[in-house]
Amino acid sequence: MGSSSCLLKESVANNLGLKISPCKTNIFNFDNQLNPVSQSLGATVIDFQIEDVMGKDIYVLIVPDSTQPVDLIVGRPFLGLSYIAYARVGENLHIS
Repeated sequence: MGSSSCLLKESVANNLGLKISPCKTNIFNFDNQLNPVSQSLGATVIDFQIEDVMGKDIYVLIVPDSTQPVDLIVGRPFLGLSYIAYARVGENLHIS
């Protein structure tokens, strides 16, 4: 379940000085899989850590800031790693 991609805001990618490769991918929401709500501006591969879990070489789409309210949407490229377990407890997502 969850997002099929990891999505990072353009301003955050720029602030981090990430190398962004051209990549135009349509972005859909869960309510409508037929009409894209946005399109990625590019893509990059990064390492990032959530809690005590490090993901290496994670493919991330760079999206316009207006696409999402949060800096990073963590999707299956990270959550689907074989060594990651996660569970939702109330309003919190715990990753180990």
